[in-house]
Amino acid sequence: MEGTHTEEPPPVSDLASVERIRAAALHLFAAQGVAATPLRAIAAEARVTVGLIPHHFGSKTGLRDELERWIARQFVDAMQRANEKKGGAGANAADRQVAVRELVDEYPDIRDYMRRELLHPFPGGRLLVLLTQMATESVDDMRERGLVSTDRDRSDQILLTMVRQLGSLFVQPLVDQVIEALPEGERPAVTPALLVDMRYPEDRPTSAD
Repeated sequence: MEGTHTEEPPPVSDLASVERIRAAALHLFAAQGVAATPLRAIAAEARVTVGLIPHHFGSKTGLRDELERWIARQFVDAMQRANEKKGGAGANAADRQVAVRELVDEYPDIRDYMRRELLHPFPGGRLLVLLTQMATESVDDMRERGLVSTDRDRSDQILLTMVRQLGSLFVQPLVDQVIEALPEGERPAVTPALLVDMRYPEDRPTSAD
C-alpha cells in the first residue's frame, strides 16, 4: 500500500543500506524537494538497487515519513545532550536553542530540508507536528525542573520555543544575503546570528510621540 512500511527495524545486515538510503534521500530532498526526486536518483546516490527502497520503506512517501521521524529524533537527542551537559539542573531555553543550532550546523541537509519542506511541503508531511511534539516535551521538562515559569500559559511557551528555533532557521538566510549584497569593504567581519522573539500586540512598546 502506498505510504506504508513496517515499523519493525531492519535486520542488522540491512542497516548500512537503510542508512545510506536515508542519507541520500535527505540530501536530495533538501536540494530539490521530495516531489522532484525520483527513487532511482536516491538509489544511485545511496549505491543500492531501486528495489531496496520499497523493500525497506514501502514507497517514496514512506521514505519521507521515516526520514521526518529520524529528523525529529535528532532534535530529541540534541535536547537530551543539552540536559546531560548541565547535570541534574537541566538545560534552560537558551541552552536548548544552542543545541538546535549545533544540530543544524552539524547536519546542514536537515536545515535545508526543513527550510524547503516546511515552506513548500510535500503533501502529507508531519515534520511540523513532530517538532511541535518535541517542543512540548521540552517545555514540560523545563517546567518540571523549574527552569521556566509554570504561571505562564503552557501553549505560549511551546509557541515561543517553535518561533525562536524555526524563525532563526528560516530568516537567517535573509541576513546572510543582505550581507552579501553589501559592498565588500562594508561587510561585517563576523556574520551576526539572528535571534527571533515573539510578542503579543499588548506587549509591544508604545511610542512616546
